[in-house]
Amino acid sequence: MDDPAPASFSADTPEGVHIFRHDMQAGVSTNGKANAAGGYKIRFYGVRQQTDWRISLEAILSKMEASGCTRLAVVEFDSMSEAT
Repeated sequence: MDDPAPASFSADTPEGVHIFRHDMQAGVSTNGKANAAGGYKIRFYGVRQQTDWRISLEAILSKMEASGCTRLAVVEFDSMSEAT
């Protein structure tokens, strides 16, 4: 994680895509030597045993923003279909 350039991260959901600038620390998990070949994994989890994806999504987005990630854009699927 020596690269000082911020990374972009997207969360694909049934309603659209949420695009974030990632701080390269929040939610990052490592896997030893596999990182050199495959990179790092970014993971955020929703509410345990929650069946409504909207509630889990809101929890995940809140965690991302609270941890230093910056929301850059939201592209809603409905707006994409209207544009075509």
